[in-house]
Amino acid sequence: IGRFAHALNDYLPEGITTKEANEASPDFNSQFNAVSKTYRYTILNRDTPSAVMRNYYYLVRSPLDEMKMRIASQNLVGEKDFRAFATENKDKENTVRRINYFDIKRDGDFVYFEVNGDGFLYNMVRAIVGTLLLVGLGKLSPEGVKQILDSKDRKMAGANVPAKGLCLMEVKYK
Repeated sequence: IGRFAHALNDYLPEGITTKEANEASPDFNSQFNAVSKTYRYTILNRDTPSAVMRNYYYLVRSPLDEMKMRIASQNLVGEKDFRAFATENKDKENTVRRINYFDIKRDGDFVYFEVNGDGFLYNMVRAIVGTLLLVGLGKLSPEGVKQILDSKDRKMAGANVPAKGLCLMEVKYK
């Protein structure tokens, strides 16, 4: 199985790699057996775009206040109803999820939003990052994020940031 992971990389599209492979039981389901997922969203925070990384970040030209975004993000940690950050769904799916941690880090001109939770609603991470950017740009207070969360109203939250900055970093299974 160890060699399988390495050999599989020759057949995967560019941008997808296999680091490890393990045998799973026949009843394993990658969606329903996941106990946590970690996503990272990447912002390039400067005036000029990067041609090399253009498919992997969202460009924000105005300065961002990371401290205010960090404070605001802590309103999202724990078990909460994230209806305000989910794309409307017709199935009326349960919108309660648990966020274990939310971290925002700057490395040079890049700002990384890293979130770990037990599961995520459709477009939830992109809507949360879009809302936190409003905080970072001074258009929303950190307390406003809690008000949006409590409202359960998608129209109050920020717009979804583009998908190109989002990356699934890790999935842990039972």
